[in-house]
Amino acid sequence: LEYMDKMGIKNTQFIIVRHLDKEHPHCHIVYNRVDNNGKCVSDSFEYYRNNEICDEMKRKYGLTYGENKDNVKAQSLKGRPKIRQEIYLAVQAAKRSAKDWTTFQRELAQKGITVRKKFRRGSTEVDGLSYFKDGQKFKASQVDRNGRCSYDVICKALDWNKKRQSQPASPSPKPMRQQPKQEPGAAAKIIEAGADMVEGLGNALGGLFQVGPAYDPEEEAFINEMKRRQKRKRGRSV
Repeated sequence: LEYMDKMGIKNTQFIIVRHLDKEHPHCHIVYNRVDNNGKCVSDSFEYYRNNEICDEMKRKYGLTYGENKDNVKAQSLKGRPKIRQEIYLAVQAAKRSAKDWTTFQRELAQKGITVRKKFRRGSTEVDGLSYFKDGQKFKASQVDRNGRCSYDVICKALDWNKKRQSQPASPSPKPMRQQPKQEPGAAAKIIEAGADMVEGLGNALGGLFQVGPAYDPEEEAFINEMKRRQKRKRGRSV
């Protein structure tokens, strides 16, 4: 009732309906613009008066604005609030990937959004930003009251992205060098070869390697070692 009084909705018929059919509880005010005296209730600058009165009453009663704008569904909004939310979401997305102003503006342009810098009078110092979409203009502070679309915040995000993307990728850890398997010494090979020959080297190797004038004891021991390992493998598989 205090809100309606400040909006000039007085001395007329009205209905206030509270709705809980959405994720956000809300209310609707329906009133007769022809008051009880037959005069018209003005709706001039209704949008701006509404914002000012809401701000005043929030400060008076300690109310707060919703903070998590990232979860607001733009498709559920209409008109100017819908466009504002679309700009907000586009700016946050561009802030996460762009590394300079050219890329940042290009990403917004792909979504039909233009951003312009406002310079301080008589200097090249940027004093603020304005966003344009579908014929609507928003100051950065109108898109987000917490400054997440402001010039300074965006500059810091772009610098961070640039540094992060320019850092060389951390080198992959070098694979651990495997210690080479130590082969038995020559003497051990000769001893093993002798044991195998006692069992019948010629039959075991199919008669391919016979002792003769060119006999190499280390080569013979190596052949026997390989044959012995093959026998072990066959035994394990069984």
